[in-house]
Amino acid sequence: MNSDSMRWIVGLGVLGSVLAHAGGIQVGAGSTVSFGDAIVSMGCNDLVAAGQIQVSSAHISTINDINIPAGGILDAGAASDLTMTGDFEGEGSFNAGTGVVNIVDGCGNGTSHIGGGVSFNDLAVLTGTGKNLVLDAGKTTTVTGKITLQGASGNLLKIRSTVAGTTAQISATDVQAIDYVDVADSRAVGAVMAPDKPSKFHSVVSGNLFRWFFFDATGRWDDPSMRQIPALSTLSLGTLALLLACLAVRRIGVKRFSGPATKA
Repeated sequence: MNSDSMRWIVGLGVLGSVLAHAGGIQVGAGSTVSFGDAIVSMGCNDLVAAGQIQVSSAHISTINDINIPAGGILDAGAASDLTMTGDFEGEGSFNAGTGVVNIVDGCGNGTSHIGGGVSFNDLAVLTGTGKNLVLDAGKTTTVTGKITLQGASGNLLKIRSTVAGTTAQISATDVQAIDYVDVADSRAVGAVMAPDKPSKFHSVVSGNLFRWFFFDATGRWDDPSMRQIPALSTLSLGTLALLLACLAVRRIGVKRFSGPATKA
């Protein structure tokens, strides 16, 4: 690593074995690393937590992939900022804390995969080049804070499932910033995602959506402005017509009875 990338060593507490090399930083099983409030540039290398990584309030940028193998722990802590360009594989434990995970363009990664049904605090996926965001089919990606999903005009952020035709689930709050996305095979199980017409979000629908835009829990388009008054049955229409006729006859009778008196 270069001298700028090594700034994280200042104040770094290490227990056990840590490998820092051209392939990134790998914390071995049984080892613990705390980044404190360091500023780290990973230079498009991986961050691997086979042991325990405590991000604390550090800012770690230009990460290629984040990998938390089974048994590993990545503790995001408070006010941490992880910025990556590739895949987030969370088979182990990711403690989101109050930090933010940013997935952005760079390092030659045109696709980013979130695996393992991860729960984030704040999650931002941003692209100006048309990145693909792929979520695990049948699993739920959870965002308890703010979710940001933003592409750009002519370069939409494509949100897909790992299995075409099978939905990946998103559980998020209504604290959202969604714009320029192309979504397919997705089911919202928390708040409705982008609750309006796709055009309001400069976005397009590529099929099989549930609780996105105006698609309801069954996948049916349910635009409130297009809802029609329920049609009456033949019996109901006949009853209504009879009531109206009775009212008309009664009104005519009242008028005749209350007409002007004649002079003697």
